[in-house]
Amino acid sequence: MKIHILYDFKEGPWGGGNQFLKALRSEFERQEVSTADPSLAGVIIANANPNMIPTLLQRLPGFRAQSPAPAIILRIDGPIGLVRGKDHFIDQLLKQIARRYVDGIIWQSQWSREANLKLGFSPSLSRVVHNVPDGRIFYPQRQSQPTRHRKIKLVAVSWSPSPRKGFDIYQCLDTHLDWSRYEMTFVGNTTEQFEHIDTIAPVDSPALAKILRAHDIFITGSQHDPCSNALLEALACGLLPVIRNSGGHPELAPTAVRFDSRNDVLAAIDAAANLFMTRPVAPPARSLSAVAQEYLEFATQVQKSDHRSSTTSSHRLQAVALGAAYRGYQLGKLGGKYIRYAQQ
Repeated sequence: MKIHILYDFKEGPWGGGNQFLKALRSEFERQEVSTADPSLAGVIIANANPNMIPTLLQRLPGFRAQSPAPAIILRIDGPIGLVRGKDHFIDQLLKQIARRYVDGIIWQSQWSREANLKLGFSPSLSRVVHNVPDGRIFYPQRQSQPTRHRKIKLVAVSWSPSPRKGFDIYQCLDTHLDWSRYEMTFVGNTTEQFEHIDTIAPVDSPALAKILRAHDIFITGSQHDPCSNALLEALACGLLPVIRNSGGHPELAPTAVRFDSRNDVLAAIDAAANLFMTRPVAPPARSLSAVAQEYLEFATQVQKSDHRSSTTSSHRLQAVALGAAYRGYQLGKLGGKYIRYAQQ
């Protein structure tokens, strides 16, 4: 069985989904199950981020028309409406794509699965598979714990500058953190101005891993984040996590120090700092090869399933309608009439 990952890969610094899929593709290549030619694939794994919607609508009906047709698996996070606080229409488009053209869904967290099911996603086959960083790049610092004679080093990371990525928390820390005890770095994209927090522009994965290993505590204030790759990368580098009690964070880091808002984040950091001086570095629980095996097991299950979809001429027309809905939505127009047509 050969697998093709349908995704517009980017080189250099990019979002977490891109970095994970590059690592997954590399592992599939190592196991000799990857193909760059989708016509040779028995399974297509398509990523369902919003920017991929035009590609999905263009390519998936064609894959369905092949003989034999490959099994199609959609990798979903979100819901987008919860993550962004807007763009709920995108979730409806993805739901229609999944219903028409997809044989199975991989959710990136149980939280994401439950939130999407509430929106009406109803796959016949699905599985939760968490992301995992590339262990050749993200690994713990190989040295002894620091003494109490220096400041505790905090770090936060976000590719997206969205306000929901925790910037309310980071602004609170910039104003109220005890800077005689702590120092903090933010890595990524932001429009915020900080007085005390050092900012570093996005860097590639090896450089990010080196920065993470130079810190002690990772903090994320993001809201409704389904499967934070930044959190997973920090865990793999041996940092002690402080997480907002939101989205998939508690699922990914069940032993992390948690907080709910600006009201309790300072106490959470102090508690984490006290733990940091005594706790050992926990090794990563899962490897990239193990996660790739989970993907392969699910791909085999879907490929052998009796619930495979097929494409008809009406499905192609529906793809055109959904594409028109997406373009209309991007232009700020209502796309509801196209969605209603596609549902017929």
